[in-house]
Amino acid sequence: MAPLSPDDLELLKEALDIKLRKEEVEHALGRVLRNKGLGYDRYVHITSEVRASRQKGESTEACARRLTAGS
Repeated sequence: MAPLSPDDLELLKEALDIKLRKEEVEHALGRVLRNKGLGYDRYVHITSEVRASRQKGESTEACARRLTAGS
């Protein structure tokens, strides 16, 4: 898998910023992508990359925050 591009990291960061309480990151990411008119293939790429980057015992949200911390 290809690493997330700076644009993908910004989309992920935006999803974390607008995420509602008790909402999954994936749901917020889908909302961000739909609002920007981006396709499902982008969603699949970003979510797959985040899930593949998770460390043992790490939640998807914690992984997404770790990945976007440097951007």
